[in-house]
Amino acid sequence: MSLGWLSRSAVLGGLLCASLSTLHAASFSFASVFSQDDQRQIITFGGASASVTIVTFGYAGGTNQAGQVIPRGGFDPVLSLFDATGGLNLSSPLIAFTDTTGCGGGVNVDPTTLSCFDEKLVLTTLLPGASYALVLTESDNLPAGTTFGDGFTQDGNGNFTPSEFGCAASSFCDANIPSSARTGNWALDILGVQSAVGPSSVPEPGGPWMPVSGACGVLLLGIRASARARKDRP
Repeated sequence: MSLGWLSRSAVLGGLLCASLSTLHAASFSFASVFSQDDQRQIITFGGASASVTIVTFGYAGGTNQAGQVIPRGGFDPVLSLFDATGGLNLSSPLIAFTDTTGCGGGVNVDPTTLSCFDEKLVLTTLLPGASYALVLTESDNLPAGTTFGDGFTQDGNGNFTPSEFGCAASSFCDANIPSSARTGNWALDILGVQSAVGPSSVPEPGGPWMPVSGACGVLLLGIRASARARKDRP
């Protein structure tokens, strides 16, 4: 058996697996409603491509990757990302955070408040074999430390925004215009991952496909079978 042939096959197989990882990266759209200000929403994902983008639409509205028109009026969001490889737990480290994307960061402008309070994260260092947990919270409910176990600054404070931002509503007050109340609606897209789990998920593009790990497994089995056949050939 030619070891050179087997090595070349393995290299080609690795390249194909890497290509499959990029090919099967999809986009996922999520939307739901908070019932109070200190609520959290956790969305887990894996199979990151070379570039992963997370963007919210709830504050200013817009059209998500699933083609749904998201109305403006939701609360000002915060995005916190934790490494959840092996499962999200108290020691899971905080690896990315945004609360100040701003109008120059690629988010929409609210046509009423003229503010750009939605958030956008572009991540280029995530690992395809790792798992991640995205935590969505409302503005001023920030990570309290460097791990998930440190919690968030408004944990247990219920509807904290009336006293924080000074509006007459019972919840979801707008820091930009204190006299205005928002709703508990939120929406976001995660682009460039193979899987994502959260409320009301809509994957784009749809359709069944073999997970990359399964495809690579089939490929490697084929290489080994060919190698055995060459070895056994008289």
